Amino acid sequence: MTERLLQLQKEIYRFETTDFYTQEERNYSEYYSSKLYFFPVGDFFDISFYGNGFDEEPDTKVEELCFF
Repeated sequence: MTERLLQLQKEIYRFETTDFYTQEERNYSEYYSSKLYFFPVGDFFDISFYGNGFDEEPDTKVEELCFF
């Protein structure tokens, strides 16, 4: 699970630092950019997400978003 959460963090970072239209690199703001925090707690994880809560692709099914 840790590897998948790390991969998700990388995807969020890539999304935040790549311009959608030009694919140029842009700065990451630790104050405003989306981020995912997770901490192992026994056999579970404490997970916090900060960022936009909308989906730009309305045809995406919930099952496609789950990575478990």
